[in-house]
Amino acid sequence: MQQQIGRYQILETVAVGSQGSVYQAYDSDTGQVVALKVLLSNHTQNPTYVERFNREGTMIASLDHPNIVKIFEVGNDGDTHFMSFEYLPESLDNIIKASSPMIVNSVVKFGQQICAGLELAHDNEIIHRDIKPQNILIGSAGQAKIVDFGIAHADRMSGITEAGAILGTPHYMSPEQALGKPADHRSDIYALGCLLYQMISGDLPFDDEDPMKVIRMQVDDQPVKLKKLRSDIPKKLISIIEKAMAKELAIRYQNISDLSSDLNKLERTLPSPQLTNPNIVTQTQGQAQIEAQQTQQGKFRPSESWLDEWSQAWDKTHKNNLAKVTAVLSILGGLGYILVQFGYLTMITDAIKKIF
Repeated sequence: MQQQIGRYQILETVAVGSQGSVYQAYDSDTGQVVALKVLLSNHTQNPTYVERFNREGTMIASLDHPNIVKIFEVGNDGDTHFMSFEYLPESLDNIIKASSPMIVNSVVKFGQQICAGLELAHDNEIIHRDIKPQNILIGSAGQAKIVDFGIAHADRMSGITEAGAILGTPHYMSPEQALGKPADHRSDIYALGCLLYQMISGDLPFDDEDPMKVIRMQVDDQPVKLKKLRSDIPKKLISIIEKAMAKELAIRYQNISDLSSDLNKLERTLPSPQLTNPNIVTQTQGQAQIEAQQTQQGKFRPSESWLDEWSQAWDKTHKNNLAKVTAVLSILGGLGYILVQFGYLTMITDAIKKIF
């Protein structure tokens, strides 16, 4: 592989696919590290592959959204065709492998973000057709970003894919794709359903060493019920995933915005994520616990405004009479002791200074 493509200096190989390779590269014009996708040399003489590659770059560039990877340039250096986009080393695939099964809140949050990106694509009549963990990159702020529209189809463009061709990844492929039928936006919804299933359960809905068996499973079989795999999944989330993965198109979500809406409603009902280690208590939590204990024990914690009122009353009746201050504090007795015990000695002193 040549070390320089246009203004980009190749740093290392990130991934190699059937149509192209992705490299980490240095952009000499901007000083940024970017991802550089390069069409494989054996495809550069095939007009269909070149057109598909350039179409991918054009489509991504037209989708300006925080949940879609940002593309910088689509071009060529002689016979080498490339596109550069933001470099994001983390993927949802890595997160699933490291923390599977994921907590409900994270699954819902990633689902919402993927929906948001797909909604813009679908509004522009673009179908991704290969939603999977490897094609969801993670930004610096932890947000999901859809990448790799390599086999995407734009309804407004002339079709490039041959009729009856099976495109996609078997584990996330919709039944209609598996049968070689035309895919529409509901195929992306099915793939997202498979992804949600995997994130929440830690298992693929359909799996086998033979990809063709997996494809047949997508058409004929039902996945293991989620409630059998994990007991703490909200019923609403199970319902959402089952509807997204419905075999029949008429039963499946008809648009991504409806799926997104249901995830949004579910999120509002979820409790805040629990601490990973229940023995870890933050300073705020610890203070709250102490105050709660003090309240239960009947201890009185006066407010600063109460002290101001007390000072004003004192000023009216006992100004210029230090002896009476002592007398009143004696009368208050236990109250004065409690005030000092709870850190109000300084506040009392300030109040006395105002009086005298």
